[in-house]
Parts: sequence; C-alpha cells; structure tokens
Amino acid sequence: MSEGAHVLLVEDEPKTADTVALYLRHGGFRVTVSRHGAEARDLLVASRYDLVVLDRMLPGVDGLALARQVREAADVPIIMLTAMVDEEDRLTGFAAGVDDYVPKPFSPRELVARCQAVLRRAEVQREREAGGVRLGTLYIPADGAEVFVAGARVALSPTEVRLLQVLARAGGRVVSRDDLAERALRGGTEAGARTVDAHVKNLRRKLEAAGVSCIETVFGSGYRVDVAAVRRG
Repeated sequence: MSEGAHVLLVEDEPKTADTVALYLRHGGFRVTVSRHGAEARDLLVASRYDLVVLDRMLPGVDGLALARQVREAADVPIIMLTAMVDEEDRLTGFAAGVDDYVPKPFSPRELVARCQAVLRRAEVQREREAGGVRLGTLYIPADGAEVFVAGARVALSPTEVRLLQVLARAGGRVVSRDDLAERALRGGTEAGARTVDAHVKNLRRKLEAAGVSCIETVFGSGYRVDVAAVRRG
C-alpha cells in the first residue's frame, strides 16, 4: 500500500522536514512538504493525499486545529509528531481525528514503519466498507443490516435503516416523501407517504441519542441529510 502513496508532511523545522521526507521517499512514498499550517490547509483542498504527517506545533494554524479541519474534509489518516506526550494531550488528539502519535525525538525509520502500518489499517478498513455508505461519522455497511455512528452500532429497525440508506446515498440532496415511501417502505401509496414522517421521527430521535443530529425537514419537499452535521458529529 505504501508504494507510491502520497504523504503530506507538515513540519516547520527545516532539518526535521528534510530528514523525514528523505526517509519517506526511500520507503516508497511520494512526499509533499509544507512548513505552515495555512499552506497545508490549502494543499489539502487542492489535492488528494493518502496520509498526513503533522507536527503538533505549527506557525499560523495549531496542529490540532488543522487535524480537525482535515478530518472534516476527508477521511485521510493522520499521524501527529509531538513533543507533548502526556495522556491528556494524546486523548485530545485522538478526539480531533488523529490516528497515531509519534513522540519527539523519534527515529525516522520508526516513523516510516508507522506510516506503512497506518496505511495498511486504512486499506483493510476500506475493503471492509466497500459497497457501503459513509458520511463523516455515519457508516451503513453494504448489506444494509445495521448502522454505525463513530464506530458504535445504533439499534434501528429495518425500515429505519432503509430510510437512512436512501437519504445518505442522496448525499445531501432532498428526497421527497413519495420517493422515500417507494424506496424504503416498499410502496408508494398515500398512506405510505404519510407513514414516512413517523418513521423519520423515530430515526431522527435514535440518531440524536447517538450524538448525530443530521436529518433535516425541507417543508413542502421532503427530507435531506445535513452532511456537514454528520461530519461534525
């Protein structure tokens, strides 16, 4: 997986950046180096990366703030380089979406090995999720049998899962009640369309209990998933 993988290295100390980039390239990675958080943010918008290696202390944009922005925009793995190794700091980083920590000072060879390991885990996860639906913290496997929010299973009825699947696949577009009745309730009768409201109410309540408030009512039109809310959730 590491062969040819594109790494964005965000490190403001030139010697460290040059050394890490050299080892990563020897490990088979393509490397883009950024020395400023704001510049890294722009690069992430402009290009796709397979992995972000991120210094905790950066000029312009704090490393944790940048990690949160990366996580909201993409599902790319993040490894954080830091001299701050206390438990509270690590927990804050994991909550921001960091996948692994490498404490400073570190061995460049160990960092390369950690990059390879994180990418292998990401590849396995992608294979497991192939055919499923993911929006931020919300994931519906391909079989549509259950729903997960931030990795935790949410107990939904089969009808609620189908409703959420239709809405999630719409990617933020409005889905009419008639369409939901036809595709999730397995019938497009007037009674089915009215029943959609009751099912969506229950679905919304269960998702909110799981920490995600993402189903919006578009009056006169139907329902949609607030994609930004799912990513924040």
